[in-house]
Parts: sequence; C-alpha cells; structure tokens
Amino acid sequence: MFRPTLLASIVLLCACAGAVEPPPAPAAPPVQVAAASPKSIEPTWRGDRCTTDADCAWDDPCMPARCGKGTPIAATCDESAPAPGVCSCVERMCTNHWKDDAAGASPAGCVADADCAIDLGTGTCHLHGQTMVGPITSEGAFCRCDTATTKCVRQWVEPIPCTSFKDCDFERAPRLHPIKPTTPRDHPVKMCDEGSVDAVCSDAGVCTTVVAGC
Repeated sequence: MFRPTLLASIVLLCACAGAVEPPPAPAAPPVQVAAASPKSIEPTWRGDRCTTDADCAWDDPCMPARCGKGTPIAATCDESAPAPGVCSCVERMCTNHWKDDAAGASPAGCVADADCAIDLGTGTCHLHGQTMVGPITSEGAFCRCDTATTKCVRQWVEPIPCTSFKDCDFERAPRLHPIKPTTPRDHPVKMCDEGSVDAVCSDAGVCTTVVAGC
C-alpha cells in the first residue's frame, strides 16, 4: 500500500506543477515614430463629423497639426512639438480650439471678410477659401479681415449667456453666429415673414442661431 500511495503523490505533485500559469506577456511598447519632414496641411474647411470629444484626435502624435476623427495613440518620438490647441468636438465637427489668437493668420491680401475662410481642423485662416462650412449655432470659429494688416485673422465665438431673446442677436458674415445686441430688441424675428434667421435664448440659457427653411 505504501509504494502506490507514494507514486500517486509524486504524479499529483508533477501535475500541479505543470498547471502553473505562465506570467503575463509584457505590455507592448509605445510606437516609435521617426522624425518626419515638414508636411503640407491642405485645408478641408469643414471639420470631420463627430458626436463627442472622444471621436476626435490629432493627426500626428509627435507633430500634431490637424484635429480630425480618430483615436489618440501613445508614441515615442524622435522629434515632437506641442499641440497647437485643444482638439475637440465643437458643434459636431472636430475643431482645433487654438491657444494663440495671433497665430493661424493668412498671408496679407484680404480686403473684406468675404475674402477669408476658416479651416476648422487646423484652426487656420486662408484667403479666398471655402466659406460655406455651416453656421455657428452657439460656439465656434471664423476668420475676419484685419484691414490694418490685410490678413485674415481668426476669432472664437464663446457661448453667450441669456435669459430671453432680448439678450441675443446675430451677425450673418463672415459666418452666421450669435452676438450680444448692439441695440434693444422688442420682439424676436417673425420667421418667414420678417426674415429667415434669428438668434434666440435656448433652454440651456445660451444664445443660439436658428435658420428657417423659407
């Protein structure tokens, strides 16, 4: 009885030793990105479609230039530069909310606001570009002609708090957006009678542009 019992114990010990799980594999290292030559960023005017900030990411983890649809990735860079702003979803388009108002201007050459266009992904201004990128409902970017320098410069529309339509007005050009009234308003626009555009106070308490399909 002793020998079989001892043999069974040895077999059991070997089986248990063989059942030990191997250690987990090490995590994958960050992607190694070599230094890249300066790239040309062609404007796309409208930003990539998005629903939340998580839908948007910089085009290059090392040399970010355009905010667009994507997923951020970790990278080890031979050469890097800080992001030119905050890449986020603004009114359903991936937009660069820049850090430096003075940057992103176009070369000299504009005469009026109509000469200026905004590329939302890079947050940069351009001469004689595509201006039909849609209205600004409550927050967003546009470019305006600085007549002193004849350069198109960018401006950011911040949400305007309100309690009624009297706190809101709108400006059509260079891109429809809400503004604070410069003169008192006694009634909202009667849509399709007095006009097809207005700025109203939304339920969220911010001025919002509305456009009627008249």
